[in-house]
Amino acid sequence: MPRYFQHVTDGSTLSTDRHGDDLPDDQAACRHAWNRVREIVHRNRTSQRGHRLHGGEVVVMDDAGRLVISLTFSGQPAAVFRN
Repeated sequence: MPRYFQHVTDGSTLSTDRHGDDLPDDQAACRHAWNRVREIVHRNRTSQRGHRLHGGEVVVMDDAGRLVISLTFSGQPAAVFRN
């Protein structure tokens, strides 16, 4: 089963996925990335802290280093864009 890595940035900080997830195919990796974006946006919206995320990007690479999908998002729940 292929391994996929989800790297997340907020525009200034990069969170590198060093472990990855074993997923059956690219389509499953894309669904996993969409769920990650929804989770980030929801967590940002419901955060009690003063810091609010204004946007970011989730980039999914396979274990060969191939770009599978790049999802750019804003801090608002209705604004998720696929690149």
